[in-house]
Amino acid sequence: MKDYPWVKHYEAGVPHTLQPYPDITVLDVLADALKQRPEHPLAIFQGREVSHREVEEHSNALAAALIANGVRKGDRVTCLFLNCPQSFIAFFAIWKAGAIVVPLNPLYTPFELEHSINDVGAQVAIIGSTYYQAVKSFQPRTKLRLVIASDVDTYAKSPMKREGDSIKLEKGDVWWSDLIDKHKGSPRPAVKVNTSDTAVILFSGGTTGTPKGVMGSHHSIIITAMVHMTWFRSVIAEWEDRVLVPLPLFHSFGVYVHFGSLLMCHAAQVLIQNPRDIKNVVDTIRDYKITGVSATPTTLIAILNYPGLKSDDLRSLRRVGSGAAPLMSETKHQFEKLISGPIVEGYGLTESGIIGATFPVKGKWKQGSVGIPPTDVVVRIVDIATGTKTLKQGEIGEIIIKAPQLMQGYWKRPEETAETLRL
Repeated sequence: MKDYPWVKHYEAGVPHTLQPYPDITVLDVLADALKQRPEHPLAIFQGREVSHREVEEHSNALAAALIANGVRKGDRVTCLFLNCPQSFIAFFAIWKAGAIVVPLNPLYTPFELEHSINDVGAQVAIIGSTYYQAVKSFQPRTKLRLVIASDVDTYAKSPMKREGDSIKLEKGDVWWSDLIDKHKGSPRPAVKVNTSDTAVILFSGGTTGTPKGVMGSHHSIIITAMVHMTWFRSVIAEWEDRVLVPLPLFHSFGVYVHFGSLLMCHAAQVLIQNPRDIKNVVDTIRDYKITGVSATPTTLIAILNYPGLKSDDLRSLRRVGSGAAPLMSETKHQFEKLISGPIVEGYGLTESGIIGATFPVKGKWKQGSVGIPPTDVVVRIVDIATGTKTLKQGEIGEIIIKAPQLMQGYWKRPEETAETLRL
């Protein structure tokens, strides 16, 4: 890779390039972790540890169920969950079946959900039971032929009730637990999953405000994970870290970081559903001795302002990521007084696999900046009119990013893809 000026600011040990990237998918990463420590928790939810083995076995069963219900390679399967173990299991199951995950925000309006589901032509939806009636209200206007529902506390330490007692499903729909039980013991399906296959379609408004399906390959998740792991190597303790997950797993950050880099470094991921419940956030960090978390500046400020916060509640945190909005100097400095490491600010977008620029973990921070391009990422500022002329320092223009993990394009939008992806 060419020695761009920003690489001189890389920390010692951070390479200028990681190419060539290995020809593997996240399914291979899960399989490798299973061989090493099958009982190590992949997720922790409401007091219960969900191991790599359980995720593997349940995703194998769900993958077999999907195939038995007609899901084929390349099909799009919609997921509607807030943060819970079902997200991990459903994603892996869909991938094992060779299909494409389409995670949607379950708090979308029924109109928005209907539009997104129709856009990708999804025929199967795996959802939290809370959202069942909303999906059924517009299902006749979609191609959905099967809805798989699960209660949010199915994998909790103390479920409130047996799955299926919450609501009555309509004919043809099935409960998650019934499918897992029916296909229990199934091996991983013999479906070839290539690194170049589309793994996920994430809806993003971009600069137009019109939601577009951003296609990310299996390889893009691996590449982002490796870049992220390499950049944060100095504050990662493999198999030991416990990372809080307040940001939604249906978001690009959740997909690329939590299904990628955190899985690759074998961090136990402690899931919470409501990041606005600051008492729960603080209690969870303290009680689980959380070592890492990524959050918006708004959440960081809310934690600082929490009246019950004690001086040692956050001390276990070795790294905190901040993004989605500018990080103010006062917030950074006040928060870092309470933790054992730095806050690292970053910038990215769904189309770039959430990677664009970030600060060196232990390097100098500059307010108003988003840092420097990490390994294998090139950023330029070009003129808005043509997008081809590189501007001088201080001139205002358009950001363009070159990186190996960029999106494959917008789902069924060739003109907008051609306009956005420039060779």
